[in-house]
Amino acid sequence: MSDRFEEAMRRRQYLKATTVAGLVGLAGCSSIQGDTDSEPRQKDQSSQTVQNSQDEAAAESIARDPIISEQLVVAHYMSGMMPHGFPEEAPTDPALYDPSGISGQIGGAHQTIPLLRLLHGADMNPVEMAKYEMECATRFGIDGFDFYYPYTADGRAMRRYHESIVAFFEAAERFDLDFRLTLCFSHPIGPATQDEKIKTFAAPARAVMDAVGRDSSSWLRTDDGRILFYTWHPDALLDRLGTNPWLVRRRPDLVSGIAEAYYQLAEAIGVEAAWMYSMHYPDGRRAYINEVIEQFPAIKGWVSNCEEVEQWDYIAKRAQNRGTVYSQDVYGDFYDGMPKYTSSGDGIHQHEELGAVTVDEIVRDVHILDLSHNFRAQLERATERGADLINVATWNDYLEGHHVAPEINHNFGFAQLLHYYVAQWRDAPQGVPDETAIAFFKKYPWRATPDPYDVELNVEARCVRPAGEDLIEVVTILDAPATVRINEQPAANVAAGVDVVRVPMEPGPVTVRVSRDGSVVKQFTTPEWITEQPFRTDRLTYSYSSEHERLSQELFGVDATRHSSQQYAQDEDGVPNWQRDGTTTDLI
Repeated sequence: MSDRFEEAMRRRQYLKATTVAGLVGLAGCSSIQGDTDSEPRQKDQSSQTVQNSQDEAAAESIARDPIISEQLVVAHYMSGMMPHGFPEEAPTDPALYDPSGISGQIGGAHQTIPLLRLLHGADMNPVEMAKYEMECATRFGIDGFDFYYPYTADGRAMRRYHESIVAFFEAAERFDLDFRLTLCFSHPIGPATQDEKIKTFAAPARAVMDAVGRDSSSWLRTDDGRILFYTWHPDALLDRLGTNPWLVRRRPDLVSGIAEAYYQLAEAIGVEAAWMYSMHYPDGRRAYINEVIEQFPAIKGWVSNCEEVEQWDYIAKRAQNRGTVYSQDVYGDFYDGMPKYTSSGDGIHQHEELGAVTVDEIVRDVHILDLSHNFRAQLERATERGADLINVATWNDYLEGHHVAPEINHNFGFAQLLHYYVAQWRDAPQGVPDETAIAFFKKYPWRATPDPYDVELNVEARCVRPAGEDLIEVVTILDAPATVRINEQPAANVAAGVDVVRVPMEPGPVTVRVSRDGSVVKQFTTPEWITEQPFRTDRLTYSYSSEHERLSQELFGVDATRHSSQQYAQDEDGVPNWQRDGTTTDLI
């Protein structure tokens, strides 16, 4: 992992704790960003190799029975982003997308709108919305959600999270949905003691338990009946790592204490639980990795990518040898819809601030993931590594852009890929989706300068050089070989199963035709166009498929309005929609 990416992720962890969860009294940024122990920051490569060899020799090799035998796909659910009719401060508020709206001075703070918010957000209660979301997720192979559950004393935020989470349990019971639910205890970073943090976590968690029932059949459970709780940046629950959790990667002796702290948390909540450890330091000493696998019954990553393949190959193999459940994490996109102050890196959430900040004051984070390639590669690794579970990051984090839930930019594209690869992972041919073609592209080439809303970008991770994404990519999932033609480019042969065709990016709409035996079997034109004159910075990957109408009918009904981003589609006079209609997403 690069130092720059590591530093960025440290910063993101801190900001999640301080800004999203509201912990304004934590240690200062300087102590968050730097290692403070006496060990050298990085050993030379030869010393590290020797140490890793010694660590491997010391690792346990006796296998145990995995705690869960079902092949499940669990998606992380941001509890505060449920797209029902929350107050105007909701992060899914379409008004924040509007380039002439309340945050128009920066061209619109957000570039995403959930389809469910557009269709039902103003008139659907939380339980009905939860039903819709679970049915939609199930349609694409997802079996459950782990709910973001932060360490915070912000009672208002936790009441909102409580409302959302309870709604899902109520919907699952009322409508008899076979869908697994659990909590993801997240980033307990801060100067409070371990006992104080456990109390802060446990009180609202007990309230959830009291509301939905500890014996609810909707809880995600191990084979022996315990609730399987998830974690995100878990290490700071231990006193010695409270404000410097990344030090754990060089302190394997502290891992058993972390495990014990979480079992104390389960006891404080009043449940029998097993814990899914979220590993954020795959580049740590192998003694640390091995100790995590020894102490925790399940392990997953978070937005791991092409920079960390070798590390995760090792982790998956070691977990399998030990009988520790390995969950393959997958994510398809990352573009920060939450602006940050350039000067401090602090996230900007409140409508009042978003309506006052200027373009020159903000920065957005982005990962360069080679269009859909990183997503497909991670899903393939689930099969190659023999993963027990798959963890999707995320179902609905629209502000970081790695959502698979239907939305005006991603539409159904990433969800359709997930559906296909999950069927392959489960070796379930009956689960393979119908034939489809899916286009993926950026709305404008990397070299184009948005005008007038040109926001600074911070590249946190990259699988290719940024201009390497200046392509139109079409992924086909077919029963038999065919040919694909993109716009007026020469036709390309594609095989049965999954195949990929890429051509250079060009301005205008993208038309895709799939032909077989002289007949067109799939054809579509994307509502969104590619432009060379973007008006605002926007590095989300746009996707659209041949099955958009069919899936829309299936999920939302025949009469529901169809939506998609179409900012750069032009009228007969060459005027783009964003100039004429602003936020129009309705498809005619």
